[in-house]
Amino acid sequence: MLTRPQFDLACRALVEKYAHTVPSPTTTPLKGWSWNEHTSINGLGYLSRRTIHTRRLTSGTDNEELYTDELYNEEYEEPQDESTAAASLDATLVCQQYIVYSATFQVPAFYFTIHDCNGSPLGLADIVNTSLFRPSVFDTAERTTFALSIPGQSFPLLSQGDHPTLGTPSWYFHPCESAHAVDELMTELGEAEWTTEERIIRWIEMWFMVVGTVMTQKSQMEAGITGSTKCLLDCVPTLNCACYGSIVRSKITEIVQIIKARMLRTAIAASRSFLRTVPSYSRSMAIEAVIVAASRTPTGSINGSLKSFTAPQLGAEALKHALASKNIDPALVEEVYFGNVVQAGVGQSPARQAALNAGLSKSSDATTINKVCASGMKSVILAAQSIQIGDRSVVAAGGMESMSNAPFLHPRQNPAFGKYTAIDSLELDGLWDVFNNQAMGNCGESAAVKLDISREAQDQHAIESYQRATRAWKEGAFDAEIVPITVKGKKGDTIVREDEEYKRVIYEKVPSLKSAFKQGGSITAANSSPLNDGASALILMSAEKAKELGLQPLAKIISYADAGVDPIDFPIAPTVALPKALEKANLTVKDISLFEINEAFSVVVRIAEKVLDIDPAKINVNGGAVALGHAIGSSGSRIIVSLVHALKSGEYGAAGVCNGGGAASAIIIQKL
Repeated sequence: MLTRPQFDLACRALVEKYAHTVPSPTTTPLKGWSWNEHTSINGLGYLSRRTIHTRRLTSGTDNEELYTDELYNEEYEEPQDESTAAASLDATLVCQQYIVYSATFQVPAFYFTIHDCNGSPLGLADIVNTSLFRPSVFDTAERTTFALSIPGQSFPLLSQGDHPTLGTPSWYFHPCESAHAVDELMTELGEAEWTTEERIIRWIEMWFMVVGTVMTQKSQMEAGITGSTKCLLDCVPTLNCACYGSIVRSKITEIVQIIKARMLRTAIAASRSFLRTVPSYSRSMAIEAVIVAASRTPTGSINGSLKSFTAPQLGAEALKHALASKNIDPALVEEVYFGNVVQAGVGQSPARQAALNAGLSKSSDATTINKVCASGMKSVILAAQSIQIGDRSVVAAGGMESMSNAPFLHPRQNPAFGKYTAIDSLELDGLWDVFNNQAMGNCGESAAVKLDISREAQDQHAIESYQRATRAWKEGAFDAEIVPITVKGKKGDTIVREDEEYKRVIYEKVPSLKSAFKQGGSITAANSSPLNDGASALILMSAEKAKELGLQPLAKIISYADAGVDPIDFPIAPTVALPKALEKANLTVKDISLFEINEAFSVVVRIAEKVLDIDPAKINVNGGAVALGHAIGSSGSRIIVSLVHALKSGEYGAAGVCNGGGAASAIIIQKL
């Protein structure tokens, strides 16, 4: 995956390279770029290229007015000759600025902004009346939204929006087309083994040439013309522009193909030569993280079959099974991230307890993560990041919770007289919205009202969740991921092999249950997740390390994201985190084969279906937390474990989990 530091390094190096290149028709679009270090808003730099555009009015024959447009670099000094002096300048002087930027680096993006001669940003209504465009282009079109499309593509190549840093009206260039061109270039060159750095450099160079060509061409950008126009890169056709409602096919595909052909002649030599100038540590920024093992314990009911196990003990069982499933030496694990929410009475360093009890080396490190219900997923994200930046090559991650062992808390200061009240640590630390001083279920009620999710829709989802879980267990869908747990007892040992909750439903009672949190509300015990015990664990490695050990990865990490919303809206938060992760992966909802969305309440899934337009048949195909159980520290990683085993080779999967405090985490994986 492309990391922000790696991208920045490549941009700076390419700017430096082309700053010293001799100008020519081929290199002009590659020159004039600059790297702008660290914006004041979020500390991220951006890439820009500016040109000054002046419209000249020249008298022609037969008193006919002829219009020509010229684009100059800022450094260009205009020659003072008679023809120039005689020309009258248009009052509109604008600066074109292409910027590569992404607020959270979800996708490297090209933003195009236009300013007047005073530096003020121009809106669309102003721009269409400048000399950059012929006003006739927009005479019959709406002037509220601008777009540039690619033939045969459903998305616009160019769409309008505010720049994420500058806040100015901008146009966003979609990077897909050049990414495809780089793939084709690799194939034609027979360079299937190109490193990530080589791919990124070709990707950025492709955009330098496309954007640079558009900025330096002398011809008008006209709509409805199918032929080519003369540009600095000869034979590169002009772009066709139009508004929504009357989108004209763009010639960008032809531009990319011509540029690719030019690059083909010098690609191998240029790449090899240039890569030697890139700092060596940048190679560590693009390490691919893969999942090589994924296991989970059965999920026990509160005070049920697993009540005798502490959270770290359950975590150790899941971790041991994950390692043993692929015959991985525990001594190889360098670091452990494990989620655990209700830590009162658990003991020091729960993650360290799980690690050492699973047989890991004492020289390994362990960190306990608390992001409430997203703790397990955040642990996996941190493990992936540790590998991707080259800090570790083998990391274990997961989550664990024993809600059965959550203690009641007594105040340390005893009252001088009378009684004192014990506080339930499970409710206080795990199930209570501290910002609105109410149960999490009341937040669910609020979200159901805001998104118009009915009681009937939630009940139907709950029934489907139980039915899917029952079918999945019957068909052996969980066999590969489950850790059999041996429970010692006075009358002998018992082996727990299945989740407990899914067997406890009485379907006939679901519609008649009273609301659990609010009189007349829609959330009930049936369409809420229960209280549970359980753990889950994944072993992540660098792809190189897995290959070295002869291990076939189960899946690779494609992207991940976190998102925050108003605390009361936490059930809605996955609809913010999932799109961010999808954008990073350059994927859409339609590209995802299966979704795992944690069912804290049925309303969470119904909201995701409605807001993100997800096919319900793709979500939690083997049941979710409503039926399987919700051991809060484990659920975020448990859904990743289940997703890994449910996907087929080559398929993309997405997992999302909301968490208390008004946030969510999401992750995209691909089954290998």
